[in-house]
Amino acid sequence: MSEAKVTMRLEKPAAWWKEPMLWLIIGLPACAVVGAVITLWFAADKPDAPVSDGHRKEGLALYQSSQLEQRAATLGLSAHLQMSGAHTLTLDLRGRLETLPGHLSVQLIHPTDPVQDARLMLEYAGAGHYRATLPPLPAGKRRVIVEPMDRGWRLSGHWEAPFIGALDLAAGEVARSSTLP
Repeated sequence: MSEAKVTMRLEKPAAWWKEPMLWLIIGLPACAVVGAVITLWFAADKPDAPVSDGHRKEGLALYQSSQLEQRAATLGLSAHLQMSGAHTLTLDLRGRLETLPGHLSVQLIHPTDPVQDARLMLEYAGAGHYRATLPPLPAGKRRVIVEPMDRGWRLSGHWEAPFIGALDLAAGEVARSSTLP
């Protein structure tokens, strides 16, 4: 009988970074952590704009508080907004008010970008007429909110910049504009 020589050859273990299973075990959780950090950064970088006064947000829907509009309807209020001159916004207020307010607040609210919002203070010019200088605004639709300083009532509608033509606001009605189709 011949003796077979058995030789065992010991292999040197591979380096740890060359093991595919190790990369699978470490790589998947590492990708999840990196994805979570990127998602958090996106969320914190541009937070949602706050909801304007008179509204509440439920899920993705906005609900308008109608108490101020109902007060305006009770008073029979209506307003006619118009550009006169290059940058002068005029407003004619009609209704059953005992005394006309000395100033009116007009908010021009952009639907998505609060940086493009504008707030104007209209001064009383006599006989129900109000005036203010309108700053230049980028083109686009705006929600118009007219209310006195004490916020006792509100008229609202939609108008498109650049403001040309006129806008009629009446409580309880959809605003009519000569600039919208």
